[in-house]
Amino acid sequence: MKARSEDGRFAAVYNDADRGVDDAGSDGLPALDARGIAAACVSAEREHGDGLSTFRDGFISAINARAAQCGGEIGISTADMRDRLERAHGEALDSRDGVIPPAKLDRVRISFMPPLFVSAQRVTDAKNVHIVSIHSDGRILSPMNVLLGRFTETDRLITGRNETLLRIDREGKVWSLRNMLLGRVDRDGRVYDARNRLLGKVFPDGRLVDSSNMLLCTGKGIRPAWLAVWHWWVKNEL
Repeated sequence: MKARSEDGRFAAVYNDADRGVDDAGSDGLPALDARGIAAACVSAEREHGDGLSTFRDGFISAINARAAQCGGEIGISTADMRDRLERAHGEALDSRDGVIPPAKLDRVRISFMPPLFVSAQRVTDAKNVHIVSIHSDGRILSPMNVLLGRFTETDRLITGRNETLLRIDREGKVWSLRNMLLGRVDRDGRVYDARNRLLGKVFPDGRLVDSSNMLLCTGKGIRPAWLAVWHWWVKNEL
């Protein structure tokens, strides 16, 4: 189910695909929340490919903050969730209290949406302590799931305050907001500073080491450029 708002955004309801490993089936809810989109998941007891069953028989298993502002609750039916989103039309919460007004919905159109899978990979330090998570959609989250920043589709690094810190070009070069070269990451995972001095390397198994081969952190499954950029140019800025 998805509902178009007056400013072109959507409210969305997805099948949670039985939640998956580390709640992967509902993992994308915070990202949609950050974009002002009310989103919820429906229990996988409904058939994944049957949108009508999801709407008629489903019940809500997870919601984001925006959906809660629109009246959403865990345990209500999908149809009830749709009705509450519709009733959010024309309403406004008190923004003076720091609450974002809900999207004003002008219509609701029912259609099947696939499970919202977003792979989350942990970054651990040399002592195997979880220090951050970098998701396949670019989000960078603290161990407490606080959004610290994100990599965009164009490899820009945006902070949680929606400020651009840097960008990575197609050659793996890392540039500051003022277009100053910070360093680069080559195709073999080697990381260099702006003066072409070796800083370290990201190995295929996710290990990131310094120039003396000392382990700094591990982020298996994370893009080498993202891991390197986070460690050398970002982690102290977020």
